[in-house]
Amino acid sequence: MLLNNAGAGYSLMPLLDIDMAKAKTIFDLNVWSLINVTRAFLPLLLASTHPAGAMVVNNTSVASLYPATMPWSGVYSASKAAAASITETLRLELEPFGIRVVNLMTGAVKSGFGEKLAREKAALPPDSIYNVAKEIVESHISGGGMSNAEKMDPMVWAARVVGDLSKRSPSYWIFRGKGSTFIWVATFLPVGLFDRMIKKITGLDEVKRIIGVEGAKGRNE
Repeated sequence: MLLNNAGAGYSLMPLLDIDMAKAKTIFDLNVWSLINVTRAFLPLLLASTHPAGAMVVNNTSVASLYPATMPWSGVYSASKAAAASITETLRLELEPFGIRVVNLMTGAVKSGFGEKLAREKAALPPDSIYNVAKEIVESHISGGGMSNAEKMDPMVWAARVVGDLSKRSPSYWIFRGKGSTFIWVATFLPVGLFDRMIKKITGLDEVKRIIGVEGAKGRNE
């Protein structure tokens, strides 16, 4: 079994304000490394004599799916969506060789993954269209997020994942981690159903309100 687990996050920021160079480094690690590492280990996978066959497990994220694709986290979510897409393609392309490919969609797990991002005080660039609501947006893109206390214990997550992958025929999609069951259920519901809740959580409802007020002022003037 090959487990592709390496990954990195990106500071919360509106997509139109991201640093493209930094975003590309995230894609290099979260996306293209899946192909590079799997290619490197392919000879061992093909030589496997395990009765159940060889397996590739890509640890992606529920962030690849709505409604976990939250505003301000577009780079990370997009990289995980790309990773999930690559996983689906590999699943079909490697099946004839007896290699099973699994998409492990992980939710929130206690770790140091988000600590660095939480310490960063993100600031909008001077030309951002979101500067109309600068204080509100920056309060949401600086730190915050789910605390470790709210996330799943890593040993619990690991034990459940091991149980999932140890089955005779593991599922192609595995959802584990805090909030993952909710996201799985949400995939069966209409897109847009949770928009109001997401806008409130991320401050987009206030951004829209301020834009409306400013627009009304401009028309009156």
